[in-house]
Amino acid sequence: MYKTDVRGPLILGDKNYRQISDDIIAPINQPIPGWWKVAFFIALLMTIFGVLALYQTVAVGLGTWGVNNSVGWGWEIINFVWWIGIGHAGTAFSIFLLILRQKWRTSINRAAEAMTVVAVMCAAIFPAIHMGRVWLAFFIFPYPNTRGPLWVNFNSPLFWDFIAISAYLLISASFWYFGMVPDFATIRDKATSKIKKAVYGFFAFGWTGSSREWLRYEALSYVLGGIAAVLVVSVHSIVSTDFAVSVIPGWHTTVFPPYFVVGAIFSGFAMVMTLMIIIRKMYKFQDYVTNSHLNAVAKILVFVSLIMGTAYATEIFIAWYSGSEYEMFTFFKNRITGDYSFQFWSMVICIPVKRLSSFKLDDLQSDLGRNRYLCRYTWFIYDWRTVVLQVYPNDSH
Repeated sequence: MYKTDVRGPLILGDKNYRQISDDIIAPINQPIPGWWKVAFFIALLMTIFGVLALYQTVAVGLGTWGVNNSVGWGWEIINFVWWIGIGHAGTAFSIFLLILRQKWRTSINRAAEAMTVVAVMCAAIFPAIHMGRVWLAFFIFPYPNTRGPLWVNFNSPLFWDFIAISAYLLISASFWYFGMVPDFATIRDKATSKIKKAVYGFFAFGWTGSSREWLRYEALSYVLGGIAAVLVVSVHSIVSTDFAVSVIPGWHTTVFPPYFVVGAIFSGFAMVMTLMIIIRKMYKFQDYVTNSHLNAVAKILVFVSLIMGTAYATEIFIAWYSGSEYEMFTFFKNRITGDYSFQFWSMVICIPVKRLSSFKLDDLQSDLGRNRYLCRYTWFIYDWRTVVLQVYPNDSH
């Protein structure tokens, strides 16, 4: 049971259910604000640029990404891992807090789940482009075909990525949409336009809000949550094996699966917090996404950053304990004291320091900057360190 006198109110303003519903769906019924049009225009320009870049990649070849005969991975695997990591946090946020019965999740979970679905779709782009001939990407789909003995290679990380993405996208989209069914019904009941009533009524699946429906809704939420919780851990573990199954020093290690899962939750929670700070400001949801909510997320980030620090220390210990000269060179001569010592130590030190500085959330603007920094920093250092230090161990290309 949530004790308001101990942990503070979940919603400020002492609002009733009618006021809550009116406030939440108000952006749908109001005219489109000017800032939204500006943001949409900027996003549209970025999308056009991205489409042109993908066209250039497919038309000219993967050499535009620096991929060649001796460099098999690089830009694509960095972005793939980062997007998958961002996508994991939304489901992890909803599922684990649902299982732990943390009621404060309800102010944030829907946006986090939407972020997951979009991020996983973005991640799916890069393995397909990585194949070079994107129009033949369906070759990795395990379906009955007429190609005779030409079947999928079950030992290929590309096939593992396909299985991971498809399974995770299916359960994430199902969990996200299923959670919105009561929301669609509320919008349907509040809508004044016949077209809106028809559209939202279709997506609401005839929801009436009866006790039996709510009972089944909560039961199915836990069922989907249990399935998704397993996928949160297993999918990014599969992604980590893209590296771990190789024989390259620094990659060939069993610590990668938990390391990648924790890193995904770390960067993803920072992105969730960034989005919620912006949403609460632009849509005036300060009464629903309170400082207490964001403080709770910040505390989780502090805890996860300590686990990340433990993973870094474990990597170094394993390299030393193995006695392998190649592992020793990778960690001690190439990272800790080598050409990439600045990047390594900034990765180890800056992330916990940045998070500890926001343990008490007083200045939301500065914390927004810290979280933007975390998201960019995780992409640049965490994935760049994983890929570039192995691809170019003695070169700074």
